[in-house]
Amino acid sequence: MLKLLKPRFLVSSLLEMTRKVFVTKLFRQNEKFNLQRTSFMKFHYTTSIVEVGLLVML
Repeated sequence: MLKLLKPRFLVSSLLEMTRKVFVTKLFRQNEKFNLQRTSFMKFHYTTSIVEVGLLVML
């Protein structure tokens, strides 16, 4: 049982590491775009929160 689990665990950890590296590389490539998007999303979320607050108050 342990012999079967160990390689599977190694493969999953390797996949996780490669995924993390890939995601960080993508993030570094699109850093400017991500910054613009996060600022837009923040603005969008604040407006939606205000809208929800107004709806709750009404």
